[in-house]
Amino acid sequence: MDESIDSYFDVVVCGTGPAESILAGALARAGKKVLHVDKHELYGTPFTTVDVHGMCALVDSNGGGREGMENGINECSLPSTIRRGRWTIHAEDRLGAQRRYNLDRMIPFSYCDGGLVNTLLKGGVGNYLEFQLISSLHLYSGDAFETVPSSKSDVFQTKTISMLEKRKLMKFMHACMGDEGSDEVGAEGGFVPQKNIEKVSTEEEQRYSDEPFLSFLSFFKLTEKLQRIVMFAICFATSEAEASQMKTKEGLRRLRRYFASMGKYGNSSFLWPLYGAGEVAQAFCRLCAVFGGTYVLRRSIKEVVMEEDDGKKRVKSIIDSNGQSIEVKAVVAGPEYLSPPVQEKGALLRWTGILDSPVVNTDGHTVALIFPPGSTGDGRGKGQTIRGLQMDKASVAAVEGTYVLHLEAYADHFGEANSVDEYFQPVISRLLRVGDSEKNEGKPSVLASFSFCQPVYDTQPVQVERGLFFLHSFGADLTFEPYLASAEEVFHSICGGEVEFLEKVLSPEEQAEQAELEAQIEAEERAKAAKIQTEEAIAVAGAVVEDVLDVVAARNGD
Repeated sequence: MDESIDSYFDVVVCGTGPAESILAGALARAGKKVLHVDKHELYGTPFTTVDVHGMCALVDSNGGGREGMENGINECSLPSTIRRGRWTIHAEDRLGAQRRYNLDRMIPFSYCDGGLVNTLLKGGVGNYLEFQLISSLHLYSGDAFETVPSSKSDVFQTKTISMLEKRKLMKFMHACMGDEGSDEVGAEGGFVPQKNIEKVSTEEEQRYSDEPFLSFLSFFKLTEKLQRIVMFAICFATSEAEASQMKTKEGLRRLRRYFASMGKYGNSSFLWPLYGAGEVAQAFCRLCAVFGGTYVLRRSIKEVVMEEDDGKKRVKSIIDSNGQSIEVKAVVAGPEYLSPPVQEKGALLRWTGILDSPVVNTDGHTVALIFPPGSTGDGRGKGQTIRGLQMDKASVAAVEGTYVLHLEAYADHFGEANSVDEYFQPVISRLLRVGDSEKNEGKPSVLASFSFCQPVYDTQPVQVERGLFFLHSFGADLTFEPYLASAEEVFHSICGGEVEFLEKVLSPEEQAEQAELEAQIEAEERAKAAKIQTEEAIAVAGAVVEDVLDVVAARNGD
């Protein structure tokens, strides 16, 4: 690509994370001229997917600090967001083709009936992606994994809860989903999930709406064990504190979203993108490019130039990292571009291991693991939930004979542990064999491991000045939904509420019907125009005849 690019764009989007990429695709689809820049060589920051060598480089970056740029923009630097990084190759000869791994920096899920999947389908972006069902969800309890029931049959087949608990759990599920006679959750002939998940449908729900969700669970006489399943495996509370503070309306919103997604594509509520989470951002980047967006990697913004407009500042232009001045109407960036830096509210801790065998043996290729607070003993973790994702070769994350295990947890601050490895040690020491240690013989061996943490910013979508917007990014979110919501909010701020966000793409049948209808309307318009022309011609001819007759009559009179 030439060093010089066009001198005018409607919108410049900085960074290729999910929120930025979704927004760029939507803006281009709406007819805006979009410039999408990223300082890095890879799409998706902070959702980059890399191979083994790339993960080593990512962890090695361990950046420190950021340099402030002029007028509210920081030149983005991926290394500055990685801290306390560490990697170890324990058995390089057993890793196989290291460039064939797809290792993720973050592991957000996608609800089968969530906003992201529905947007992908509506906007036609799903054509650029392949997904795999997260086949099962396992809760760690009592030094063993328990499969979280996903249907009535699962509930009654499980041996981990008593018959009385099974009846209580089913009664609770039916009551929350508003269907007393269903057989399967989300499947045909089963639960008919409430599409409006905010709807208040029962007196109990109204009464407990702003009360702790745990009180609502106690109202249904759920045992402590069942409450932990609901709070940590279905509502995905990130800590004991969040579980105790969660309101009933929020708990029911999460629970209903979980069950509304169940059965849509299989016996699970979640999907995972093949080739990694970074593929989601790339799919929306492709959409933007198809509709005329311009992409420049390894380029950033040095300065945003403002001007006065009716006594208020508004964006006039930008100066990029090559020194080129570009006239723009709007600039959009994530919080990592802010100067001064936005407030950090916590940290996302990550550990990734390449194993020689699975931690959980199932028929599924991708499985989710939940370690509730206190489930691994010894008091470590300070009441935080640890979430895991295990993938094999069929997930395109590992090579033949190996498995990838991701672990992540949210911490209130970076001082939770002296190292990230120490934070996850209770899980690692129980489930894995590391190096040549004789401890845990017979358990999966760690062939390579990578650990780091990165800041979580306290930020919401906001318009700082007229034409200058910041997006939600670098969160500790379970799913892609907050990034989608952030992109849609800024989209309407730029385009107005009348413009549809990623308008629906018609199917070939619908396109044929629309073309037929348009052809019919056009034919009717042509017929109408021809009729008018004929009537006008007849009228003119009649007038001419009358004039001729008048002339003839006048001559005969003479």
